[in-house]
Amino acid sequence: MHGFPKHHHIDELWKHARPYIETYCDHEPLTALGVCINEFCSFDYDGSAFRYPVDREGKPHLPEWTVVNIRHFGETMQRIGNLLDDAAEFLYINLQQMNENRGAY
Repeated sequence: MHGFPKHHHIDELWKHARPYIETYCDHEPLTALGVCINEFCSFDYDGSAFRYPVDREGKPHLPEWTVVNIRHFGETMQRIGNLLDDAAEFLYINLQQMNENRGAY
């Protein structure tokens, strides 16, 4: 795949990103993160259910849900965000080191 994907299918984005992240990060938290992403995708595959009240056809998102535990949802999203932030930092640092090493020769 060249360039960035032009969609918000979180599970597909994760499949694309994980191999790069695995190069520099522990596998255990990434496995847990993958489980969370897959669970999230089971009800919001394209990341729109919590951003928009209806889909493109005007149908309500998650009509069978009457209650969402916002505290639990927020805490889980915070943990996922922290793991992804850590992974991004590892990747950034390693890319900087690679670029510095190229300049040393």
